[in-house]
Order: sequence, then C-alpha cells, then structure tokens
Amino acid sequence: MKVKKLKIAALLLIGGVLLSEMALRLIGIVDFPIYVIDDKGHYSLKSDQSGNFLNKNKWFVNSLGFNNENEIDTTQPYIFLTGDSVVYGGNPIDYYDRIGQQLEKYIDKTVYVGALGGWSLYNELDFINKNIDIAKKSDFIIIQYDNGDLEGYAKSNGGLVHPTHQPYSATLYTLEKYILPKILKSSNQSELPPIPEDIKNNGDWRNQLLALSKDTGKKIIFVLYPDQKGFSSPELWNKQTEDIKSFISENPSQFSYIDIAEAKGWSLNLYRDGIHPNTQGNKLVAFEIANYLKKQS
Repeated sequence: MKVKKLKIAALLLIGGVLLSEMALRLIGIVDFPIYVIDDKGHYSLKSDQSGNFLNKNKWFVNSLGFNNENEIDTTQPYIFLTGDSVVYGGNPIDYYDRIGQQLEKYIDKTVYVGALGGWSLYNELDFINKNIDIAKKSDFIIIQYDNGDLEGYAKSNGGLVHPTHQPYSATLYTLEKYILPKILKSSNQSELPPIPEDIKNNGDWRNQLLALSKDTGKKIIFVLYPDQKGFSSPELWNKQTEDIKSFISENPSQFSYIDIAEAKGWSLNLYRDGIHPNTQGNKLVAFEIANYLKKQS
C-alpha cells in the first residue's frame, strides 16, 4: 500500500512539473534575450534573435547586436543611441514603447540602439568603438547617463541575470529568478539593476570620450537621467552630475547635454519604479531629445 501511494505521489509530482513547464513556456516567461559574456565578464546581447516576453513585450536584436528589428542601413540618416536599462527597457517594456522607437516617431531618422541594463559609460564606449564605422556615419551620437556610470565596467551577475542559453527547466528558472527572492526577501535577479547611490569616478573616461569625439568627428550628446531620489533632491542630482557636467563645459565644441531633471513636465509619476521611466516617461525623454536635435539641425 505504501509503495502504491509513493508511485501515485511520484506520478502526480511528475505530472505537475510537466504541466508547469508547459504553462510557463506557453505564457512566454522564458522568451527573453540571450547574452554573450567575454573572459572579462563583460556582457552583451547575442546577435540575431527576437522574442515576445510574456506574449506581450516584443524584443529584437539584429545581426550586429543592436536592439533593433531592422539591420543597419548607413545609406539613410540615423541616430546612434546607447545607454543602460533606461534606454534598453528590458523585459517589462515592449520594443515599440522604448525610448529609441519613440524617438523615431518625433524625427525623420532611424534610431539604432545599443543598450543594456547595468551598462556603465565604459560598456557604452566599448559598444560604440566596436561599431565605430556605424558611429562615424551617424548624424548624432547620443549617450544616456545616470549616476554610477563613471564607476567602471559593469560585469555579468550570472546566469539568472544574463543567461547565455535558454533554461532547461522553466519551472526551476521561475522559482530561482522570481519566487525565491521574494520569499527570502533577497534582491531580485533582475536584468535591470538599481542605480548605485554612491558617487564614484574611476578610470580614464575623459580621455576615452575625447578620443571618441576626435575619431568620429562628432559632437557627442549626453542625456542626463535622474532616478527618483536624484530628481527629488536637486542637491543630490547636482553632485551626481557634477563630474560629467564639468567635463562637458570644459569641452563645449565636442560635447553637450540634455538634463531630464529640468525637462518641462517631468515628474515622479513618470517612473514605473524608483529608476526606470514608464511608457509616458519614455515618450517625454524621446520628445526632449527630439527637440534638442531639431535645434542642432
């Protein structure tokens, strides 16, 4: 009798796991981008992939690793936009609601986007330099900036955050990434990490930026984006942007900036969490960039 009950329990368990696997895959919880991680821990998106997270948030990566549905066409006018999770959007935001796609609606140009959650200025400069010919032919190079960008290279936080292959088990993946962190009240294994509160300034970012401007012959535009704490405290935001603003003011012919904290209509209601803009916030950031670009034309 005991053996029979154990067999029934085992069958029920196996059946439950199979049903869970089918259900989770059907709802698209594992339909997310795959990453490439180099020997230094630097991470980027694997090229030539697309998906539809939770069957509602489409995403695309073209053959050169840009967050774009279409391939690069250098014969037509375009913008080169890079940044972190603010620009990337990640799994929670549909491709067509992200800043790059919203910007395309305001200007008569394609916007090619290279951005990922957690990227610092060093990761962004690395991406630009790997695609330097595309940067040189662009009409504008735009870099989104927030606090923590001057700290150093961002490195991968492991397979749950930056998976290099599809999970073998959707059930186990969901438990590890979403359910257990909530139960244990640990930090969520998100591809959209929080902006660090510490103000750090490491490395030779100044020389790298000057070299990039010289190499491309472009005036590089920064979009300074505050999180909720920075926006709520002008004093904090001034400290967080002091170094980059000073650098830009010292090199006005090569660099300029848009400060989203000063944008008309920007408010705490435009955040979907403590950091990232919601859909309306994406639209306003794109609108501010478009207005600035029109003045440069």
